[in-house]
Amino acid sequence: MTLITGDRVLVGGDGRVSQLVRGEGREGIVFSVRTEAEHTYVIPQDGLAMIAEGVLDRRLFDVAQLVRDGYDDAHRDTLPLIVGYRRNGSAVGAFATTPDAFAGIARERRPLPAVDGESFRVPKAAAAALWSTVTGRTSPARTAGAPGTAGPAPAAPIARLWLDGRVHTALDKSVPQIGAPAMWAAGYTGEGITVAVLDTGVDETHPDLKGVEAAQRNFSSSPGSGDVAGHGTHVASTLAGSGAQSGGVYKGVAPGVRILDGKVLDDDGFGSESSIVSGMQWAVDQGARVVNMSLGAQDSPGVDPMEEAVARLSDKALFVACAGNEGDKAATIRSPGSAPAALAVGAVDKQDRLADFSSRGPTADGASKPDVTAPGVDITAARTTQSPYVPPGDGYVSMSGTSMATPHAAGAAALLFQQHPTWSGAQVKALLTGSAEPAPALNAFQQGAGRIDLDRAVTAAVVSEPGALSFGTQTWPHADDEPVARTLTYRNYGTKPVTLRLSASGTDPAGNPAPAGMFTVKDAALTVPAGGSAQTTVTADTRRGTVDGAFGGTVLAAGEDQSVRTGLVVEREVESYDLTLRHTGGTGPSPLSFYATLSTTGTDTRERFDFPNNPTGVVTRRLPKGDYQLESFVYDVGDRLAVFVQPVLKLTAKATVTLDLRKAKPFAVTAPDPAARLVSAAVGYEDRAAGVGNVWFSDGRTQILTAAPGGAGGDLRAQYNGVWKKPGAAGEKTDYRLAFHRTGSWFTGLKRTVTRADVAEVKLGFGASVSGVKGRIRVTPT
Repeated sequence: MTLITGDRVLVGGDGRVSQLVRGEGREGIVFSVRTEAEHTYVIPQDGLAMIAEGVLDRRLFDVAQLVRDGYDDAHRDTLPLIVGYRRNGSAVGAFATTPDAFAGIARERRPLPAVDGESFRVPKAAAAALWSTVTGRTSPARTAGAPGTAGPAPAAPIARLWLDGRVHTALDKSVPQIGAPAMWAAGYTGEGITVAVLDTGVDETHPDLKGVEAAQRNFSSSPGSGDVAGHGTHVASTLAGSGAQSGGVYKGVAPGVRILDGKVLDDDGFGSESSIVSGMQWAVDQGARVVNMSLGAQDSPGVDPMEEAVARLSDKALFVACAGNEGDKAATIRSPGSAPAALAVGAVDKQDRLADFSSRGPTADGASKPDVTAPGVDITAARTTQSPYVPPGDGYVSMSGTSMATPHAAGAAALLFQQHPTWSGAQVKALLTGSAEPAPALNAFQQGAGRIDLDRAVTAAVVSEPGALSFGTQTWPHADDEPVARTLTYRNYGTKPVTLRLSASGTDPAGNPAPAGMFTVKDAALTVPAGGSAQTTVTADTRRGTVDGAFGGTVLAAGEDQSVRTGLVVEREVESYDLTLRHTGGTGPSPLSFYATLSTTGTDTRERFDFPNNPTGVVTRRLPKGDYQLESFVYDVGDRLAVFVQPVLKLTAKATVTLDLRKAKPFAVTAPDPAARLVSAAVGYEDRAAGVGNVWFSDGRTQILTAAPGGAGGDLRAQYNGVWKKPGAAGEKTDYRLAFHRTGSWFTGLKRTVTRADVAEVKLGFGASVSGVKGRIRVTPT
């Protein structure tokens, strides 16, 4: 697997790294090989600070996932990337480059205005040149400055460099279930509204979809524009199918709309983030009012390319995306449904019971999602005729997933756009959430506002602005918490004044009723004038009760013939403390650089907390009380590199940990023969309590210092391996392979003089039965 740096990694079938080959001119670079569950990150020292600064995508170095996604050298000879340019001001740690700097390196360049950037592919043979360009260095070799230090910031620096990651699909009573016939009866079928379906393509030859397609474009890697996978046809049929082949039984939600068929996923249901972002831009440029995205990728803290595109394009269209199919675990909402402006859709069955596969909130950034639910279990819709793998049948197939729930919501949005042609996407989203039907047994992180209900929406004249209120996080302890107030506006688009009775309710993290007074609304009743608005104040008071965590709630505004629901969320922080890491002992003119992480220990849920790089060496994060393992890789000018590991860090109060480079010690190990030269060294650990492991590799040119700031403890197994070589007669050489172990503590250097009496001699040899064949023996001490 060739990395973006030009270095190469040999990855085994289990995702483990068996060999590192440094790129030309990168001798002396130290690598961190960190294992977390099924992920293995191989990060060179000159990439760590940029990851910590949030500029470089960590996924670019997850070799296990890259191999699973087919980015290894056996399957492709290019690296797919997305770059976002910062054209005004400078980003912290911004790369010293401009868009023109990629001329001659980048292939298949595609502008991505939605992220103020572009996507391109870089031949792996040119990866080293790319890395030199983005780091602002004249060559990939280390200079006298701090490893990884970028050059001076240019006029148009890069703000972010992402992997162009893979995205995939998220796999008769359902249409009446959301009240679509009420809209049809009122004369709304979606006529005049354009909806984009960004998926695996649409089979426009199916009788239910004939004449529906307004335009088609293929953004995927598949050569044909047809729907071989069948997912997009099923989605489009649920949204806009005529039901012609079934005599109207399987009619879609909005049979009057025109479809923009954007094939962004290939014939296997996979696609790239750049293809999807390009499809999003194309959809709004073609006039789509609604964009259906029955697809998703894992969400992570911060903003990814698809979330960025939603934020930039939502003034032109409403993006409706699936919540995801990650089951009953919390915080599993997928991107781009995780974007604040998107309408994220969970799934219920035909009895409005939450589907066991439907992803739950909050998002990775703590926002309340999903927004609504819709039918997504055993949904029957059109079957593609364009796949050689689909058996003949009646033209229909049943599928389940939030992918199936999403077109129900997108179709509902199209009907409402026809009813309210001048409304914005935010207004239609507010109407859909405000008129939804909640299930009493479910909380906001399971169902959002509830299941879409067009019976209510079609007659609704009042919407709330915003559609949901966030009260942020109240820090622990809570005796001195101050109530937080938010303004809630009700807007009446009708011709008569509407009087609303207001009430607030909520649930705790376990789904039980929130303490009385947790959520309150100022006015018991509010009259909203025709064509006007009225405001009230909603307050969250986290001094109530003793349970900590994320609380969800609802303000119910009930009128004579309609009701409006507004979602509420507040975080009552669990017992937490500030942890400060103070990196000291730097000697050069450049500031210290570091990459520090904290991992939970002794819990079933593994969590990693990264600390942002700070040139002062001092950084603080607020963390829940608990037991952690601390790791920090620190580098100064020249060859001063140190690894600090504290197996057990008990956070029970505000704390500061000092990591002093001057206290880090080298590995002073002497081989039995003084003529032997150290050619490679590896120091690392496996911590079963934290569920992580890390190994730092050096080629012998760079010395790795180590220190254990917190002493012994925990379930940590540390190891140092070194290889010394002594040249011999032609065809012969002597290797000294020495390994040192310790359990329960990390190294603070190591001093050993090894004699011949301490080692065992093994003579190895091999040959080939035919000429022209070369081989290699690999020996690893354990």
